Amino acid sequence: MTRPYPDLLSEDESKALLKRAEQLWNDLQEDRLGGYSGPNRPFWILAEFQSVIEAFGQRDLGRTWTKDQLDAAKPAT
Repeated sequence: MTRPYPDLLSEDESKALLKRAEQLWNDLQEDRLGGYSGPNRPFWILAEFQSVIEAFGQRDLGRTWTKDQLDAAKPAT
């Protein structure tokens, strides 16, 4: 059985996602969450997760394909 090759993030998308993750981590560490500080912090975290899932949820981000499987099945370019 062959699976279709997954729709992976482009290099630019990967860089943007990493930059966003670094900024979110800094915001968490410095408690710069706007109105979501203190007891509302979990709602901020949930909103950020939902935003990322909406943007990248249809992509395979390493959930079902290993690096070895991706390399072995890489389509010819």
